[in-house]
Amino acid sequence: MIHAAVEQCGEGDVLVVTTTSPSTDGLFGELFATALKRRGVRGVVINAGIRDTRELREMGFAAWSVTSPPRWSSRSVLAVLSVRTVRGNARWAR
Repeated sequence: MIHAAVEQCGEGDVLVVTTTSPSTDGLFGELFATALKRRGVRGVVINAGIRDTRELREMGFAAWSVTSPPRWSSRSVLAVLSVRTVRGNARWAR
């Protein structure tokens, strides 16, 4: 459901993505980064894998992940969008 979250992002945002269980799947790559960059998004933090790391670096898109080797991914997962997030003492809300 990352594609649904991309549509809600705007100028200056950082997209934060997590999964319901541990994942090293390559859920994020050049296509999502291109769409986010066009919307003015500054980067992504993802608790899963990323792919196309060379392309992301070349386009200057900031991405932080738990791993970069891709595996498979799925679009058939229900997601919750626009919720408050707390990590340590930091809070994010859209």
